[in-house]
Amino acid sequence: MKNNLLRIMFGIGFLCVLSMGVSCEKEDIASLSGKDVMSRQDEDVCFYVNQTISIVQEFIEQSQRGGKIVAVDFGIGDNKSLLVFDNGESVAVNLVMPQFRIGYPDITVKLKDGGYYWILRKAGVRRMKELAIRIGGDIPQVKYGRGVWLCRIGTKTWEPIETTDTSKMQIDLFSFSGCASATFSTGCHADVEWERKIFMLRSDVPNESYYKDIFLDAGYALTDRIYLPAAAYLGLSMEYFSSSLVADTVLQNQIIGGDSQDINGRLLYPDGQPRYKMLFVVGGDSKTHAKSLREQTRERMRDYYYRGGSYVGTCAGAAFASSGYNSNDNYPYYLHLWPYSHVSPRVLNSSVGMKMTSGSPLLRYYSYGGDSVVANVRHNKGNYVDRWPVGAEILAWNDTTSDSLLQGKPAIWSYKKDNKSGRMVVTGSHPEGYTGGERRDLMAAMIRYAIDGRGVSPIKGVLKNGEVREMRRTTEDNDPNYTKIGDLQYHHFVVYIPHGAVNVVFQVSSSTECDMQLMLSNKTIPYIGNANYVASMPGANQSLQFPTLEPGIWYVSVKCNTTVTTTTEEWGQSYIGRTDVLNGVPYSIGVSWDMIYRNN
Repeated sequence: MKNNLLRIMFGIGFLCVLSMGVSCEKEDIASLSGKDVMSRQDEDVCFYVNQTISIVQEFIEQSQRGGKIVAVDFGIGDNKSLLVFDNGESVAVNLVMPQFRIGYPDITVKLKDGGYYWILRKAGVRRMKELAIRIGGDIPQVKYGRGVWLCRIGTKTWEPIETTDTSKMQIDLFSFSGCASATFSTGCHADVEWERKIFMLRSDVPNESYYKDIFLDAGYALTDRIYLPAAAYLGLSMEYFSSSLVADTVLQNQIIGGDSQDINGRLLYPDGQPRYKMLFVVGGDSKTHAKSLREQTRERMRDYYYRGGSYVGTCAGAAFASSGYNSNDNYPYYLHLWPYSHVSPRVLNSSVGMKMTSGSPLLRYYSYGGDSVVANVRHNKGNYVDRWPVGAEILAWNDTTSDSLLQGKPAIWSYKKDNKSGRMVVTGSHPEGYTGGERRDLMAAMIRYAIDGRGVSPIKGVLKNGEVREMRRTTEDNDPNYTKIGDLQYHHFVVYIPHGAVNVVFQVSSSTECDMQLMLSNKTIPYIGNANYVASMPGANQSLQFPTLEPGIWYVSVKCNTTVTTTTEEWGQSYIGRTDVLNGVPYSIGVSWDMIYRNN
């Protein structure tokens, strides 16, 4: 066997003995003289070979739906072969292995040049030219004549297995949608079962791939704020845009909505993943601020939330996240993250007490004096909600207020659409400016709960043996699983290493001058600090090599350590230095291994 080929012993011997007997042809072969009379044993084996080919062909073509096969592992035990698909699922096929005598052909499948091929060869003969037929199209047939095993495809001439030329017939391989068994048109029966416990991708790992913790939006018509005491108290990194100048709205839209230097805008990486853990929108005039943003800018903010970035808003920031005001559920300039409108009672220059609901997640972080109440929180024209969708929580109620319009109304609420989205935590009041005490702790708890609810780590795809995956797409290509990597960003992949794999090599390379890291884990999605193996030599080109590697799932992560340099302006941070990384660094990643052939 050649190196770097995935040798897959299918040998699926669903031997169905039909009462009508032999299906092999016995006619003479033009290049041979005389006729060869097969024994009953030869006839049965010939029948088995053809039936097995037909069964496997139909299994691939008819029983698989969804994604492509990326690996097959014959070493999982209990007479099972594991088929692994690029959607993260796996199928275990029960095997019945008949005993061939030396000289009978052996049927296997292997991966070569990006396709799956039938391999027909004589059992026990290791060094010989094999018949490799690309799976799909006409089903190959074999027969026995004058001591020679022959094969043909479609109407082609019968030829000895040892000398037949390769015939390539392309077909896409689709994954299995789920069933317990299948009966094929040949009359043979195959037991097929899902084995999700063998190959289940992690979908519960919080994303840790960020440039910084918080981006603060204090733009046009919002309060000029450049400092969050609770964020400083928590030790969180932050950048901001803060300006109420009409002339700066152009800059505001370039920074958040994108320009030529940073096509996706600061909130997003080139592949659309969030670049900060949390977006904070402060108080002010929500409608005027919303109208000052281009639709593209608002769309970037929506993408940020739906793809895993969390959102905290106070007063106007809470209104801006909703779908409208006072029963108008379709105000076009709002973000529509909260699927309903908010209620604006317009209570001016007041203060409210906030009582945490029973079991409120905000109680996880601080005790608030032991009574679950935070008193005298500033309130000015703020809002509340009176309808909430699935996934929403009321975290605190307005209490001990002299204003009947607010008493007993929701004071703090949250919403997480699904595990891929971030978590929105908002309030109609103003706890954001307090520098100490319970009110600062309340703001800190809102931030912590939002960040704890950020989206999960996305997996770009399943790596295949011997194939190089090119990560060179741009934001405009709208193909995030193949898009370039951003500054301080991680990209995650997965690979299935089968039993018998040796000389396993992982490689990352880029022609761009930058610093990259490569890391592996067989337990979880790896980040710096929890990886089993890390390659972090200077430069972009990294590799990890292993004589053998434990079979099973391995998670693979790539990190770009190169980032921009910031300078502080009156309105916020400008970028200098390696600004090219904002639109992404192209790279390639690949894995390869050899297989040790295992006799059965």
